[in-house]
Amino acid sequence: MSRILLSCFAFFLCISQINAQDSLRSALKRYDYAAAVNIIDSLMTAAAPDSVSALAKRIELIDLALQKSQCQKKLQRFDDAVQTITSVLGFDRYNIELMAELADCYMNIGDMESAMMFYTMLAGMQPENVYFKLCKARIQYRMKSYSEVLAECKKILALDTIPDVLYMTGNCYKQIGQLDSAMVYYDTLLDINPLNANAISQKSDIMFARNNYDAVLAMTDPYLKEFPSNLKILPLRGLALYLKKDYEKSLETFQYQKELGDESYTVHYYVGMNNYLLSRWSKASEAFASAYQIDSSDVRLVCRLADSYSHISDKDSLSTVYFDKAIAMMRPDSTLMKTIYDRKAEMAVRTNDFLKAIDYYEFSYIYGKTNISALSSIGYCYERLKDYRNALHYYEEYLKACKPGSKGYKFVEESVNFVKQELFMLEGASAPHR
Repeated sequence: MSRILLSCFAFFLCISQINAQDSLRSALKRYDYAAAVNIIDSLMTAAAPDSVSALAKRIELIDLALQKSQCQKKLQRFDDAVQTITSVLGFDRYNIELMAELADCYMNIGDMESAMMFYTMLAGMQPENVYFKLCKARIQYRMKSYSEVLAECKKILALDTIPDVLYMTGNCYKQIGQLDSAMVYYDTLLDINPLNANAISQKSDIMFARNNYDAVLAMTDPYLKEFPSNLKILPLRGLALYLKKDYEKSLETFQYQKELGDESYTVHYYVGMNNYLLSRWSKASEAFASAYQIDSSDVRLVCRLADSYSHISDKDSLSTVYFDKAIAMMRPDSTLMKTIYDRKAEMAVRTNDFLKAIDYYEFSYIYGKTNISALSSIGYCYERLKDYRNALHYYEEYLKACKPGSKGYKFVEESVNFVKQELFMLEGASAPHR
């Protein structure tokens, strides 16, 4: 009787698992990953814990954990996916699938060190596996370990010419300042695909730095024939034309970007600059005003806006307003400058460099005319240099500006008396004027 009951139980358990597997397949087809996770949990519970010692059951749990982790990743629950994989990793610590899944999860949650550890292990276990080397290189790139990336990329390229790896290699050389080497890889990539926008953009950067605007146009023009509305390449063409002083064509390019919906600062600025250099003052002022609404911190823009208004008869008042803004932006903050020079002077006094301290106190007084204490400090420095005539001059200037009876006034009065006595002792000999 017991054998019959056991057989029945096993039969119903088997039916239950078949139903669960059907439900899981159905959930996955519907992209219902939350339901799929719940179903997998029930299957994992059925497989554990009594029979985990059996090899078949360990394999089943690992397969279920991999399925569950992939569902959790679809739901952006990467931390949960890490826990899922970790819970079964002990069954097979060097399982390639588990390690790769765990490395991917760590990469998604931003734990680059853990991801790097697993991908390094995987690359060591499968030296010819391009995918693991590529993942490792990408992590190193995100960590800005450019020398290590270059070493890894060269290993990959020895196995396969992958465009993304060529691009990454070029970028690494560019980041470490080896521009000629960067060009080699960008050119190799462009030989494979002349319309690679990323390579065109990076190579154009180098060409701009070398004032080779024709080279930029030689890359961007063919690209824009195929993809005329690309907002990554259009600005490169517009800037190259602008720097070649072909203002009409540059304006046409930036104006087209604007028509495509690009309302960025750069577009407004160069629409303004092209119109400005073509003496189209009204259109220039409109574009500059739009750029100013986005970023008002560029004093050159403010000057251009003011100058554009100055050429429009009924905009004189606006021209004055913006020229005044430009002047205010270029003028340093007097309070800040006074404080800076005060601190520099105090430091010079502490090191007995009184000539330097005098210079700093004079600048402090220029930026803060109410800072009359700078006058007494200059007098003190001259006194320490035994230049008593100049010391007396600055002490007396301080007394003229200071309130009689104040502590500062009394202190400087005593200093004046001391300096006069020293001059008397020198029997009228003039201290050298600075």
